[in-house]
Amino acid sequence: MNLKIKKLLIAIAAVALAICHCFMVVSCTNNRTDTTTESDIIVTKDKSTTESTTAETTEEVTTKEPVIHIGDYVDPLTGYATEKDLSNTRPIAVVVDNSSLALKHQSGLNDAAIVYEGLVAPGITRFLAVYSDYEEIPYICNVRSARKFTVDWAQSHNAILVCHGGPCSEGSPYNIYDLLRERYGSNGADLIVNTQTEYWFATAEGGDMYNTIRHRGDRADLLYDTCVTKEAMEKVLTNKSSSKFVKAGGTVSGKVIESLKHTSNSEPGVAGTESATYVKLKFTASGTQTSMLVEYRYNEDTKTYVRFQEGSEHKDAETKEQLAFKNLLVIVTDVSIINSGVSTDPYMTEVRTTGSGTAYYFCNGKVQKCFWSKKSVSSELSVVDAQGKVVEMAQGNTYIGYVDTTFTSETGFYD
Repeated sequence: MNLKIKKLLIAIAAVALAICHCFMVVSCTNNRTDTTTESDIIVTKDKSTTESTTAETTEEVTTKEPVIHIGDYVDPLTGYATEKDLSNTRPIAVVVDNSSLALKHQSGLNDAAIVYEGLVAPGITRFLAVYSDYEEIPYICNVRSARKFTVDWAQSHNAILVCHGGPCSEGSPYNIYDLLRERYGSNGADLIVNTQTEYWFATAEGGDMYNTIRHRGDRADLLYDTCVTKEAMEKVLTNKSSSKFVKAGGTVSGKVIESLKHTSNSEPGVAGTESATYVKLKFTASGTQTSMLVEYRYNEDTKTYVRFQEGSEHKDAETKEQLAFKNLLVIVTDVSIINSGVSTDPYMTEVRTTGSGTAYYFCNGKVQKCFWSKKSVSSELSVVDAQGKVVEMAQGNTYIGYVDTTFTSETGFYD
């Protein structure tokens, strides 16, 4: 090979390397922008704050080490492989506060297999976090009162409901304890874990012993934030001498209602064809303009949807990790405002959980329009495509948001 040809080949190689380097830089920059820096998500911040938030979010959301799931069994709520047979262990379903006052201590949602969300009062939503294994639950804060729809959600999985009481005053549209007796029989009010009455949560001694009362005096509207710890939950579910749950005949054994079906991998069974890397949910009810704004942005690196609430990153108060979900399921239903019968807190909501309607399934940056149905409060939730085929979701955690029918009449809630 003569000298001229050799020089020519070296020059061509150098140009090729330069082009490749530029492509990689542009590609990486685009990925970071899609994940965290959209101006329509992070609002009311100056340039320096936004840049700081972007760097923090990228580090916390995208560099978290993936969990390796191994075992001979399958978790019925996530589809993941597991070393423990959970098919006859009832899940734990914890009602979690999502008011603005709760956010500084809110924790445990990222570890749930399924997180339900619905409007509980004008402008305020509430979660039901469902955990597959009571022996592996995280620190959860804070527990709030149940509603009829949270009982319905828990029954969709045969889960043990954990709540801080519920509406029961004279004049209230329903008495939560009468509802539980109706659903579960004469002992129904004691077949839940009520943190208002159980020793491990409701007394200063039990709270200090099991670390379930951590924030005394932090909120003007509560005596304290009630929390759930693994140690306290194991006691309340298995202690034969003093637990109301056990005395009433409650047991952790029982067949799990799957409700959601999963594939054997990270790809959904029904692949959406329409791009959906941004989802905007407005939780409102017929007859009111007050709403809660929730947004999800797809993160290509983690293959999850990260959550923003009222324009800010929604983070776990303990771990500082942004809430993220593999699957999003939006249920379109009827949400109405009713009088609570309590003068200090006059409004509550009714969320229809049975019957049928439209649903939207988001996964891997795509969306599939589907249809949901639920025959009764104790039956499983069914989600099918336009051809009636069951939608099999990807392995992983799932968020299920119940929005009013008036919301999806608005166009462009995802793109």
